Amino acid sequence: MNETTYQEAPKDWKGIAKQLGPGLIISANIVGSGELIVTTKVGADVGFILLWFIILGCIVKVFLQVELGRYALTHGKTTLQAMDAVPGPRFSLIWRWLNLRAEGSWLVWCWIIMFIATFFQVSGMVGGIAGVFQTGAPAISVPPAWYVDAQNGLSAEAIGSQWQHLLNTGWALLITGSCAALLIVGRYRFIERFSTTMVAAFTLFTIFAVFSLYTTEYGITAGQIAEGLKFELPDKFTTAFAAFGVIGVGAAELIYYPYWCLEKGYARYVGPKEETPEWESRAQGWMNVLRWDAWISMVIYTGATVAFYLLGAAILHGKGLEVTNDDLIPTLSNLYRESFGIPGLWIFLAGALAVLYSTVFISTASNARLSADLWLLFTKHAKGKGVDRATLTKRACVLIPVLYFIFYVSVGKPLTLVFIGALAQALILPFLCFSAIYFHYYQTHAALLPGKFWVALLWISSFLMAAVGFYQLFEKLK
Repeated sequence: MNETTYQEAPKDWKGIAKQLGPGLIISANIVGSGELIVTTKVGADVGFILLWFIILGCIVKVFLQVELGRYALTHGKTTLQAMDAVPGPRFSLIWRWLNLRAEGSWLVWCWIIMFIATFFQVSGMVGGIAGVFQTGAPAISVPPAWYVDAQNGLSAEAIGSQWQHLLNTGWALLITGSCAALLIVGRYRFIERFSTTMVAAFTLFTIFAVFSLYTTEYGITAGQIAEGLKFELPDKFTTAFAAFGVIGVGAAELIYYPYWCLEKGYARYVGPKEETPEWESRAQGWMNVLRWDAWISMVIYTGATVAFYLLGAAILHGKGLEVTNDDLIPTLSNLYRESFGIPGLWIFLAGALAVLYSTVFISTASNARLSADLWLLFTKHAKGKGVDRATLTKRACVLIPVLYFIFYVSVGKPLTLVFIGALAQALILPFLCFSAIYFHYYQTHAALLPGKFWVALLWISSFLMAAVGFYQLFEKLK
Protein backbone atom coordinates (compact mmCIF):
# COMPACT_ATOMS: atom_id res chain seq x y z
CA MET A 1 0.00 0.00 0.00
CA ASN A 2 2.97 2.31 0.46
CA GLU A 3 4.51 1.86 -3.02
CA THR A 4 4.48 4.98 -5.16
CA THR A 5 3.78 5.07 -8.89
CA TYR A 6 2.99 8.61 -9.96
CA GLN A 7 0.21 8.73 -12.53
CA GLU A 8 -1.97 11.55 -13.78
CA ALA A 9 -5.69 11.02 -13.31
CA PRO A 10 -7.84 10.50 -16.42
CA LYS A 11 -10.03 13.42 -17.40
CA ASP A 12 -12.31 11.82 -20.00
CA TRP A 13 -15.24 9.57 -19.13
CA LYS A 14 -13.72 6.47 -20.75
CA GLY A 15 -10.53 6.84 -18.73
CA ILE A 16 -12.44 7.50 -15.49
CA ALA A 17 -14.63 4.44 -16.08
CA LYS A 18 -11.52 2.23 -16.22
CA GLN A 19 -10.46 3.50 -12.78
CA LEU A 20 -13.78 2.82 -11.06
CA GLY A 21 -13.91 -0.20 -8.77
CA PRO A 22 -13.81 0.35 -4.99
CA GLY A 23 -17.41 1.55 -4.97
CA LEU A 24 -18.52 -1.42 -7.06
CA ILE A 25 -16.86 -3.79 -4.61
CA ILE A 26 -18.65 -2.37 -1.59
CA SER A 27 -21.90 -2.30 -3.60
CA ALA A 28 -21.66 -6.08 -3.82
CA ASN A 29 -21.33 -6.19 -0.06
CA ILE A 30 -24.23 -3.78 0.45
CA VAL A 31 -26.85 -5.56 -1.64
CA GLY A 32 -26.60 -8.85 0.22
CA SER A 33 -26.87 -7.77 3.84
CA GLY A 34 -28.75 -4.49 3.79
CA GLU A 35 -30.97 -4.75 0.77
CA LEU A 36 -32.04 -8.37 0.30
CA ILE A 37 -32.79 -9.11 3.95
CA VAL A 38 -32.99 -5.99 6.13
CA THR A 39 -34.59 -3.54 3.68
CA THR A 40 -37.11 -6.14 2.52
CA LYS A 41 -38.07 -6.87 6.12
CA VAL A 42 -38.67 -3.17 6.78
CA GLY A 43 -40.96 -3.01 3.76
CA ALA A 44 -42.79 -6.14 4.94
CA ASP A 45 -43.22 -4.69 8.44
CA VAL A 46 -44.39 -1.14 7.69
CA GLY A 47 -45.41 -0.98 4.03
CA PHE A 48 -44.59 2.06 1.87
CA ILE A 49 -44.49 4.70 4.61
CA LEU A 50 -40.68 4.63 5.01
CA LEU A 51 -39.71 4.89 1.34
CA TRP A 52 -38.32 8.41 1.94
CA PHE A 53 -36.31 7.13 4.92
CA ILE A 54 -34.76 4.33 2.85
CA ILE A 55 -33.75 6.73 0.06
CA LEU A 56 -32.34 9.20 2.59
CA GLY A 57 -30.34 6.42 4.25
CA CYS A 58 -28.65 5.66 0.94
CA ILE A 59 -27.85 9.23 -0.08
CA VAL A 60 -26.59 10.83 3.14
CA LYS A 61 -23.80 8.38 3.80
CA VAL A 62 -21.96 9.04 0.56
CA PHE A 63 -20.60 12.28 2.03
CA LEU A 64 -18.83 10.38 4.80
CA GLN A 65 -17.68 7.80 2.27
CA VAL A 66 -15.98 10.50 0.19
CA GLU A 67 -14.41 12.17 3.25
CA LEU A 68 -12.87 8.91 4.47
CA GLY A 69 -11.68 8.23 0.94
CA ARG A 70 -10.21 11.75 0.76
CA TYR A 71 -8.11 11.05 3.87
CA ALA A 72 -6.81 7.76 2.44
CA LEU A 73 -5.95 9.37 -0.89
CA THR A 74 -4.17 12.31 0.78
CA HIS A 75 -2.19 10.44 3.41
CA GLY A 76 -1.99 6.91 1.96
CA LYS A 77 -3.24 5.50 5.27
CA THR A 78 -5.85 2.87 6.03
CA THR A 79 -9.06 3.50 7.94
CA LEU A 80 -7.71 2.00 11.17
CA GLN A 81 -4.58 4.11 10.93
CA ALA A 82 -6.84 7.13 10.44
CA MET A 83 -9.04 6.23 13.43
CA ASP A 84 -5.96 5.68 15.56
CA ALA A 85 -4.93 9.28 14.80
CA VAL A 86 -8.22 10.77 16.05
CA PRO A 87 -7.61 12.84 19.22
CA GLY A 88 -8.80 11.56 22.56
CA PRO A 89 -7.81 9.00 25.19
CA ARG A 90 -5.80 5.93 24.30
CA PHE A 91 -6.19 2.54 25.93
CA SER A 92 -4.00 -0.51 26.06
CA LEU A 93 -4.56 -4.16 26.81
CA ILE A 94 -1.79 -6.53 27.81
CA TRP A 95 -2.10 -10.06 26.43
CA ARG A 96 0.52 -12.01 28.37
CA TRP A 97 -0.08 -15.24 26.47
CA LEU A 98 0.85 -13.39 23.25
CA ASN A 99 3.52 -11.27 24.94
CA LEU A 100 1.73 -8.30 23.41
CA ARG A 101 0.66 -4.87 24.60
CA ALA A 102 -2.17 -3.77 22.31
CA GLU A 103 -2.60 0.01 22.28
CA GLY A 104 -5.03 2.10 20.28
CA SER A 105 -7.20 5.18 20.35
CA TRP A 106 -10.64 5.12 21.93
CA LEU A 107 -12.18 5.01 18.46
CA VAL A 108 -10.25 1.87 17.49
CA TRP A 109 -11.57 0.09 20.58
CA CYS A 110 -15.13 1.21 19.78
CA TRP A 111 -14.68 -0.10 16.26
CA ILE A 112 -13.50 -3.48 17.56
CA ILE A 113 -16.89 -3.99 19.22
CA MET A 114 -18.65 -3.31 15.91
CA PHE A 115 -16.13 -5.48 14.07
CA ILE A 116 -17.00 -8.47 16.24
CA ALA A 117 -20.72 -7.82 15.72
CA THR A 118 -20.31 -7.80 11.93
CA PHE A 119 -19.11 -11.41 12.21
CA PHE A 120 -22.61 -12.24 13.43
CA GLN A 121 -24.06 -10.38 10.47
CA VAL A 122 -22.00 -12.21 7.87
CA SER A 123 -22.70 -15.50 9.67
CA GLY A 124 -26.37 -14.68 9.06
CA MET A 125 -25.53 -14.40 5.35
CA VAL A 126 -24.05 -17.89 5.54
CA GLY A 127 -27.33 -19.07 7.05
CA GLY A 128 -29.22 -17.34 4.25
CA ILE A 129 -27.20 -19.23 1.63
CA ALA A 130 -27.86 -22.48 3.48
CA GLY A 131 -31.54 -21.58 3.29
CA VAL A 132 -31.22 -21.14 -0.49
CA PHE A 133 -29.87 -24.69 -0.83
CA GLN A 134 -32.56 -26.00 1.50
CA THR A 135 -35.36 -24.33 -0.47
CA GLY A 136 -33.92 -25.35 -3.84
CA ALA A 137 -33.48 -29.00 -2.89
CA PRO A 138 -36.32 -29.85 -0.47
CA ALA A 139 -35.92 -33.58 -1.06
CA ILE A 140 -32.57 -33.54 0.70
CA SER A 141 -34.26 -32.10 3.79
CA VAL A 142 -36.11 -35.37 4.34
CA PRO A 143 -34.03 -37.66 6.60
CA PRO A 144 -32.97 -40.83 4.72
CA ALA A 145 -34.03 -44.22 6.03
CA TRP A 146 -30.56 -45.17 7.26
CA TYR A 147 -30.40 -42.01 9.38
CA VAL A 148 -33.88 -42.58 10.81
CA ASP A 149 -33.00 -46.19 11.71
CA ALA A 150 -29.89 -45.01 13.54
CA GLN A 151 -31.88 -42.65 15.78
CA ASN A 152 -33.64 -45.19 17.97
CA GLY A 153 -36.16 -43.78 20.44
CA LEU A 154 -36.38 -40.27 18.96
CA SER A 155 -39.57 -38.74 17.62
CA ALA A 156 -39.95 -37.95 13.92
CA GLU A 157 -39.84 -34.24 14.72
CA ALA A 158 -36.59 -34.57 16.66
CA ILE A 159 -35.01 -36.65 13.90
CA GLY A 160 -36.04 -34.09 11.28
CA SER A 161 -34.60 -31.25 13.35
CA GLN A 162 -31.29 -33.06 13.85
CA TRP A 163 -31.03 -33.90 10.16
CA GLN A 164 -31.72 -30.28 9.16
CA HIS A 165 -29.06 -29.05 11.58
CA LEU A 166 -26.60 -31.53 10.08
CA LEU A 167 -27.44 -30.35 6.55
CA ASN A 168 -27.10 -26.69 7.48
CA THR A 169 -23.73 -27.44 9.05
CA GLY A 170 -22.60 -29.10 5.82
CA TRP A 171 -23.83 -26.19 3.67
CA ALA A 172 -22.12 -23.69 5.97
CA LEU A 173 -18.85 -25.62 5.73
CA LEU A 174 -19.08 -25.67 1.93
CA ILE A 175 -19.83 -21.93 1.76
CA THR A 176 -17.11 -20.76 4.13
CA GLY A 177 -14.53 -23.22 2.79
CA SER A 178 -15.04 -22.21 -0.85
CA CYS A 179 -14.93 -18.53 0.09
CA ALA A 180 -11.59 -18.97 1.86
CA ALA A 181 -10.16 -20.91 -1.09
CA LEU A 182 -11.20 -18.25 -3.64
CA LEU A 183 -9.75 -15.42 -1.56
CA ILE A 184 -6.41 -17.14 -1.05
CA VAL A 185 -5.83 -17.38 -4.81
CA GLY A 186 -7.63 -14.16 -5.84
CA ARG A 187 -6.25 -10.63 -5.87
CA TYR A 188 -7.83 -7.20 -6.24
CA ARG A 189 -8.76 -7.47 -9.92
CA PHE A 190 -10.43 -10.85 -9.40
CA ILE A 191 -12.37 -9.53 -6.40
CA GLU A 192 -13.50 -6.47 -8.36
CA ARG A 193 -14.71 -8.46 -11.37
CA PHE A 194 -16.33 -11.16 -9.25
CA SER A 195 -18.31 -8.71 -7.11
CA THR A 196 -19.36 -6.50 -10.03
CA THR A 197 -20.71 -9.43 -12.05
CA MET A 198 -22.59 -10.96 -9.12
CA VAL A 199 -24.36 -7.80 -8.04
CA ALA A 200 -25.16 -6.47 -11.52
CA ALA A 201 -27.18 -9.50 -12.60
CA PHE A 202 -29.36 -9.69 -9.50
CA THR A 203 -29.91 -5.93 -9.28
CA LEU A 204 -31.19 -5.82 -12.87
CA PHE A 205 -33.48 -8.79 -12.20
CA THR A 206 -34.84 -7.11 -9.07
CA ILE A 207 -35.61 -3.80 -10.78
CA PHE A 208 -37.26 -5.77 -13.58
CA ALA A 209 -39.30 -7.66 -10.95
CA VAL A 210 -40.67 -4.37 -9.63
CA PHE A 211 -41.97 -3.35 -13.04
CA SER A 212 -43.30 -6.87 -13.62
CA LEU A 213 -45.59 -6.41 -10.61
CA TYR A 214 -47.89 -4.36 -12.85
CA THR A 215 -49.03 -7.63 -14.44
CA THR A 216 -50.24 -8.81 -11.01
CA GLU A 217 -52.62 -7.57 -8.31
CA TYR A 218 -49.61 -6.13 -6.41
CA GLY A 219 -48.72 -3.48 -8.96
CA ILE A 220 -47.37 -0.36 -7.21
CA THR A 221 -49.56 2.72 -7.58
CA ALA A 222 -48.69 6.41 -7.62
CA GLY A 223 -50.67 6.79 -4.39
CA GLN A 224 -48.46 4.24 -2.64
CA ILE A 225 -45.31 6.02 -3.81
CA ALA A 226 -46.77 9.34 -2.63
CA GLU A 227 -47.53 7.75 0.75
CA GLY A 228 -43.89 6.72 1.05
CA LEU A 229 -42.65 10.26 0.33
CA LYS A 230 -44.68 12.10 3.01
CA PHE A 231 -41.78 12.14 5.50
CA GLU A 232 -43.83 10.27 8.11
CA LEU A 233 -42.72 7.61 10.59
CA PRO A 234 -44.67 4.58 11.78
CA ASP A 235 -45.59 4.17 15.45
CA LYS A 236 -42.82 1.61 15.90
CA PHE A 237 -39.69 2.19 13.85
CA THR A 238 -36.99 0.36 15.81
CA THR A 239 -36.48 -2.04 12.89
CA ALA A 240 -36.20 0.87 10.48
CA PHE A 241 -33.56 2.62 12.59
CA ALA A 242 -31.59 -0.61 12.87
CA ALA A 243 -31.83 -0.91 9.09
CA PHE A 244 -30.43 2.62 8.73
CA GLY A 245 -27.09 1.25 9.91
CA VAL A 246 -26.75 -1.09 6.93
CA ILE A 247 -28.87 0.26 4.06
CA GLY A 248 -26.83 2.02 1.45
CA VAL A 249 -23.25 2.39 2.63
CA GLY A 250 -23.35 0.96 6.14
CA ALA A 251 -20.78 1.64 8.82
CA ALA A 252 -18.85 -1.46 7.77
CA GLU A 253 -18.72 -0.35 4.12
CA LEU A 254 -17.64 3.16 5.15
CA ILE A 255 -14.68 1.55 6.89
CA TYR A 256 -14.00 -0.89 4.02
CA TYR A 257 -14.02 1.75 1.29
CA PRO A 258 -10.61 3.39 1.91
CA TYR A 259 -8.92 -0.04 1.88
CA TRP A 260 -10.21 -0.75 -1.62
CA CYS A 261 -9.28 2.78 -2.74
CA LEU A 262 -5.73 2.08 -1.59
CA GLU A 263 -5.63 -1.30 -3.33
CA LYS A 264 -7.00 0.23 -6.52
CA GLY A 265 -4.01 2.58 -6.41
CA TYR A 266 -5.53 6.05 -5.93
CA ALA A 267 -3.09 7.08 -3.17
CA ARG A 268 -0.17 5.37 -4.91
CA TYR A 269 -0.81 7.35 -8.09
CA VAL A 270 -0.99 10.62 -6.14
CA GLY A 271 2.19 9.93 -4.15
CA PRO A 272 3.23 11.11 -0.66
CA LYS A 273 1.82 14.49 0.30
CA GLU A 274 3.94 17.36 -0.94
CA GLU A 275 3.51 21.11 -1.05
CA THR A 276 4.00 21.25 -4.82
CA PRO A 277 1.71 22.20 -7.72
CA GLU A 278 2.35 18.79 -9.32
CA TRP A 279 1.14 16.88 -6.24
CA GLU A 280 -1.88 19.13 -5.86
CA SER A 281 -2.82 18.58 -9.50
CA ARG A 282 -2.54 14.79 -9.19
CA ALA A 283 -4.46 14.79 -5.92
CA GLN A 284 -7.29 16.89 -7.34
CA GLY A 285 -7.50 14.67 -10.41
CA TRP A 286 -7.70 11.41 -8.48
CA MET A 287 -10.10 12.98 -6.00
CA ASN A 288 -12.39 13.62 -8.93
CA VAL A 289 -12.15 9.94 -9.91
CA LEU A 290 -12.91 8.91 -6.32
CA ARG A 291 -16.02 11.11 -6.26
CA TRP A 292 -17.28 9.56 -9.49
CA ASP A 293 -16.65 6.11 -8.04
CA ALA A 294 -18.60 6.92 -4.88
CA TRP A 295 -21.58 8.56 -6.61
CA ILE A 296 -21.95 5.91 -9.32
CA SER A 297 -21.92 3.16 -6.70
CA MET A 298 -24.52 5.18 -4.75
CA VAL A 299 -26.84 5.19 -7.76
CA ILE A 300 -26.40 1.41 -8.13
CA TYR A 301 -27.07 0.45 -4.53
CA THR A 302 -29.86 3.03 -4.13
CA GLY A 303 -31.63 1.51 -7.12
CA ALA A 304 -31.28 -1.96 -5.61
CA THR A 305 -32.34 -0.77 -2.15
CA VAL A 306 -35.48 0.98 -3.39
CA ALA A 307 -36.39 -2.02 -5.55
CA PHE A 308 -36.11 -4.48 -2.64
CA TYR A 309 -38.04 -2.16 -0.36
CA LEU A 310 -40.87 -1.72 -2.85
CA LEU A 311 -41.08 -5.47 -3.41
CA GLY A 312 -41.23 -6.07 0.34
CA ALA A 313 -43.87 -3.37 0.84
CA ALA A 314 -46.01 -4.39 -2.14
CA ILE A 315 -45.88 -8.19 -1.85
CA LEU A 316 -44.88 -9.26 1.67
CA HIS A 317 -46.72 -6.43 3.46
CA GLY A 318 -49.62 -6.79 1.05
CA LYS A 319 -49.88 -10.50 1.84
CA GLY A 320 -49.31 -9.97 5.55
CA LEU A 321 -46.17 -12.15 5.47
CA GLU A 322 -43.53 -11.76 8.17
CA VAL A 323 -39.82 -12.28 7.51
CA THR A 324 -38.60 -14.65 10.24
CA ASN A 325 -35.60 -16.84 11.04
CA ASP A 326 -37.40 -20.09 10.23
CA ASP A 327 -38.81 -19.15 6.82
CA LEU A 328 -36.38 -16.48 5.67
CA ILE A 329 -35.64 -17.65 2.11
CA PRO A 330 -39.09 -19.17 1.33
CA THR A 331 -40.75 -15.92 2.44
CA LEU A 332 -38.37 -13.71 0.45
CA SER A 333 -38.90 -15.88 -2.64
CA ASN A 334 -42.41 -14.41 -2.84
CA LEU A 335 -40.72 -11.25 -4.15
CA TYR A 336 -40.08 -13.03 -7.44
CA ARG A 337 -42.89 -15.56 -7.52
CA GLU A 338 -45.49 -12.85 -7.93
CA SER A 339 -43.60 -11.29 -10.83
CA PHE A 340 -42.36 -14.38 -12.66
CA GLY A 341 -44.60 -17.20 -11.45
CA ILE A 342 -43.10 -20.64 -10.73
CA PRO A 343 -39.82 -19.86 -12.57
CA GLY A 344 -39.54 -16.86 -10.24
CA LEU A 345 -38.58 -19.18 -7.39
CA TRP A 346 -35.55 -20.42 -9.30
CA ILE A 347 -34.66 -16.93 -10.50
CA PHE A 348 -34.79 -15.75 -6.90
CA LEU A 349 -32.75 -18.68 -5.58
CA ALA A 350 -30.04 -18.16 -8.20
CA GLY A 351 -29.98 -14.42 -7.54
CA ALA A 352 -30.08 -14.78 -3.77
CA LEU A 353 -27.21 -17.25 -3.93
CA ALA A 354 -25.18 -14.78 -6.03
CA VAL A 355 -25.92 -11.76 -3.84
CA LEU A 356 -25.54 -13.45 -0.46
CA TYR A 357 -22.38 -15.26 -1.53
CA SER A 358 -20.90 -12.03 -2.89
CA THR A 359 -21.61 -10.41 0.50
CA VAL A 360 -19.83 -13.18 2.38
CA PHE A 361 -17.00 -13.03 -0.16
CA ILE A 362 -16.48 -9.25 -0.05
CA SER A 363 -16.98 -9.05 3.73
CA THR A 364 -14.37 -11.75 4.24
CA ALA A 365 -11.92 -10.03 1.90
CA SER A 366 -12.49 -6.67 3.62
CA ASN A 367 -12.42 -8.04 7.17
CA ALA A 368 -9.22 -9.91 6.38
CA ARG A 369 -7.57 -6.62 5.45
CA LEU A 370 -8.91 -4.98 8.61
CA SER A 371 -7.69 -7.88 10.74
CA ALA A 372 -4.22 -7.67 9.24
CA ASP A 373 -4.20 -3.92 9.76
CA LEU A 374 -5.33 -4.27 13.38
CA TRP A 375 -2.56 -6.77 14.09
CA LEU A 376 0.04 -4.45 12.54
CA LEU A 377 -1.35 -1.55 14.56
CA PHE A 378 -1.14 -3.48 17.81
CA THR A 379 2.32 -4.90 17.11
CA LYS A 380 4.02 -1.80 15.68
CA HIS A 381 6.12 -1.46 18.85
CA ALA A 382 6.81 -5.18 19.25
CA LYS A 383 10.39 -6.37 19.05
CA GLY A 384 11.59 -8.78 16.40
CA LYS A 385 10.72 -9.31 12.76
CA GLY A 386 7.02 -8.94 12.07
CA VAL A 387 4.85 -10.63 9.46
CA ASP A 388 4.08 -8.64 6.32
CA ARG A 389 0.57 -7.39 5.50
CA ALA A 390 -0.02 -9.75 2.56
CA THR A 391 0.77 -12.84 4.63
CA LEU A 392 -1.44 -11.67 7.48
CA THR A 393 -4.30 -11.00 5.06
CA LYS A 394 -4.09 -14.50 3.57
CA ARG A 395 -4.10 -16.06 7.03
CA ALA A 396 -7.13 -13.98 7.96
CA CYS A 397 -8.89 -15.14 4.77
CA VAL A 398 -8.78 -18.64 6.24
CA LEU A 399 -9.44 -17.84 9.89
CA ILE A 400 -12.41 -15.50 9.37
CA PRO A 401 -14.58 -18.00 7.42
CA VAL A 402 -13.91 -20.50 10.22
CA LEU A 403 -15.33 -17.96 12.69
CA TYR A 404 -18.36 -17.38 10.45
CA PHE A 405 -18.95 -21.13 10.44
CA ILE A 406 -18.70 -21.37 14.23
CA PHE A 407 -21.02 -18.40 14.81
CA TYR A 408 -23.70 -19.71 12.46
CA VAL A 409 -23.60 -23.29 13.72
CA SER A 410 -23.72 -22.05 17.33
CA VAL A 411 -26.67 -19.65 16.86
CA GLY A 412 -28.45 -20.89 13.74
CA LYS A 413 -30.80 -17.89 13.37
CA PRO A 414 -29.78 -15.97 10.24
CA LEU A 415 -32.21 -13.06 10.60
CA THR A 416 -31.21 -12.48 14.24
CA LEU A 417 -27.53 -12.63 13.33
CA VAL A 418 -27.97 -10.04 10.57
CA PHE A 419 -29.78 -7.62 12.88
CA ILE A 420 -27.08 -7.93 15.57
CA GLY A 421 -24.61 -6.64 13.00
CA ALA A 422 -27.07 -3.98 11.81
CA LEU A 423 -27.51 -2.64 15.33
CA ALA A 424 -23.76 -2.49 15.94
CA GLN A 425 -23.24 -0.60 12.68
CA ALA A 426 -25.90 1.94 13.63
CA LEU A 427 -24.20 2.50 16.99
CA ILE A 428 -20.77 3.16 15.45
CA LEU A 429 -22.12 5.74 12.97
CA PRO A 430 -21.87 8.75 15.35
CA PHE A 431 -18.17 8.02 15.91
CA LEU A 432 -17.52 7.77 12.17
CA CYS A 433 -19.32 11.09 11.74
CA PHE A 434 -17.01 12.67 14.30
CA SER A 435 -13.99 11.23 12.48
CA ALA A 436 -15.11 12.55 9.10
CA ILE A 437 -15.68 16.03 10.51
CA TYR A 438 -12.29 15.97 12.24
CA PHE A 439 -10.50 14.81 9.08
CA HIS A 440 -12.20 17.53 7.05
CA TYR A 441 -11.15 20.40 9.31
CA TYR A 442 -7.75 19.21 10.51
CA GLN A 443 -6.35 16.67 8.02
CA THR A 444 -7.47 17.86 4.59
CA HIS A 445 -4.95 19.53 2.31
CA ALA A 446 -5.98 23.04 1.26
CA ALA A 447 -5.98 22.01 -2.41
CA LEU A 448 -8.56 19.29 -1.71
CA LEU A 449 -10.99 21.28 0.45
CA PRO A 450 -14.55 21.02 -0.92
CA GLY A 451 -16.96 23.92 -1.31
CA LYS A 452 -19.31 25.29 1.36
CA PHE A 453 -22.32 23.47 -0.07
CA TRP A 454 -20.54 20.13 0.28
CA VAL A 455 -19.49 20.98 3.84
CA ALA A 456 -23.08 21.86 4.74
CA LEU A 457 -24.29 18.52 3.36
CA LEU A 458 -21.51 16.74 5.27
CA TRP A 459 -22.74 18.31 8.52
CA ILE A 460 -26.36 17.46 7.75
CA SER A 461 -25.56 13.83 6.93
CA SER A 462 -23.35 13.54 10.01
CA PHE A 463 -26.11 14.94 12.22
CA LEU A 464 -28.71 12.54 10.81
CA MET A 465 -26.48 9.50 11.22
CA ALA A 466 -25.42 10.50 14.71
CA ALA A 467 -29.08 10.95 15.67
CA VAL A 468 -29.89 7.44 14.46
CA GLY A 469 -26.97 5.97 16.37
CA PHE A 470 -27.84 7.75 19.62
CA TYR A 471 -31.48 6.76 19.24
CA GLN A 472 -30.43 3.11 19.01
CA LEU A 473 -28.28 3.48 22.12
CA PHE A 474 -31.16 5.16 24.01
CA GLU A 475 -33.57 2.37 23.03
CA LYS A 476 -31.21 -0.31 24.30
CA LEU A 477 -30.50 1.45 27.59
CA LYS A 478 -34.16 2.15 28.44
